[in-house]
Amino acid sequence: MGAYYQLNWKINKKWEFIQATRLDAHDRLTDVIQFNNQGYGMGYSPFDWKFNFNSSDGLQISPKVGIVHRPKENQNFRLTWAQAFNTPSNQALFLDIFVTRVSVFKVYAQGADGGYVFPRDSIGNPYYYKPYEGVYETVDTSNSIYFYPSTDPKIEGFYGRQVKDLPEIKPEIVRTWEFGYKGRLSNLLFGTLDVYTSHYSSFVSPVTFITPIVIEKSVLETDYDGDGTINTIEDISNNDISDREDYDESFNHWRGAIQGVTAMDTIPGYTPPVVVGYINYGEVDMWGFDASLTALLNLEWSIDANYSYLGMTEFLNPITNSMDPINAPRHKMGMKLQYNSRKLPITGSINARYVDGFKWSSGIYFGNITPYTLFDIHLGYEFNKFLKANFTVTNLLNHRHTQIIGGPSLGRVMLLRLQTNF
Repeated sequence: MGAYYQLNWKINKKWEFIQATRLDAHDRLTDVIQFNNQGYGMGYSPFDWKFNFNSSDGLQISPKVGIVHRPKENQNFRLTWAQAFNTPSNQALFLDIFVTRVSVFKVYAQGADGGYVFPRDSIGNPYYYKPYEGVYETVDTSNSIYFYPSTDPKIEGFYGRQVKDLPEIKPEIVRTWEFGYKGRLSNLLFGTLDVYTSHYSSFVSPVTFITPIVIEKSVLETDYDGDGTINTIEDISNNDISDREDYDESFNHWRGAIQGVTAMDTIPGYTPPVVVGYINYGEVDMWGFDASLTALLNLEWSIDANYSYLGMTEFLNPITNSMDPINAPRHKMGMKLQYNSRKLPITGSINARYVDGFKWSSGIYFGNITPYTLFDIHLGYEFNKFLKANFTVTNLLNHRHTQIIGGPSLGRVMLLRLQTNF
């Protein structure tokens, strides 16, 4: 359920205050509303909902506050702050499918509804299943560590020294400050500038290992290159890799040192599943700006230019201890020369776009997007007030390029459209 309101208060001719708030209640993230979801059909009615305002955890409140200043005509400054949420998908919450079998273990992908909880002994040690003996034992951390194989093909995996119960995932949160300007710089020149900074937290991970494999500690704590430096699980857990060569070499040995798999069930005679699923992780601070200029050359011709800058293109993933790209370029720019005839029923424009190269990663697809520059042409002809034709050539010079890894190589595209008005 969602609700939204917005308030615009004109303090005087030069100042305006803006406040807006959106409320969202997701039946799996909060108990503030009991939606009566079992009553679908003729008997289902929102009037049967019950409210419990003593249980407001998980209620998504997305406020926006802003102030606008207009010092004179055609000059506009604004400062805004906003908070927004990205609710976990149904897949991240409720996925439950069999993936594959590895030896005696079945691998399941499970959503995070209710979280992931590990059985433990009286002093809090988790159990693991020893496949060769067919028994459950608690993990001996003096000679064993945890290894999480990676579902990300770019990396082998990562090590851990403890297993934590994982709560049900919560929404991703972003808080943003933005300063903007829009106005006339001269009689024939207009400009805009938007500077923003955003704090992202509680990302929802891609599918990742929940039940780690128990392996011998020596896999990590061995001086493979003989230089006298040894990585320890304590250092690795603090993102401190003393010897990178030893660390990289360790991934060639963990398969021969498997002791068992951490158990989420300890039913006698039953092999526990290997579980992959979703968790919240990480915080990222991002900033950038967008700027544009529009110049009126005369009553028929105008030229537009725009530029966008992103202050970062990748961030440290604390789960995998590797850098994740944000799948966006640092630099983007464009220019458009536009013609609108005052006497003839024709319009036209020539566009140029440049996109900087950047790293891309999504699931099994990863790599580098190379920089590209594209030219487009748009032509329009109005037959009468009811019918208009538009002809567009995208990527005029047929520069083959890829915009996402795993996507097609794009070339020239020509499109003719007829538009009618009634």
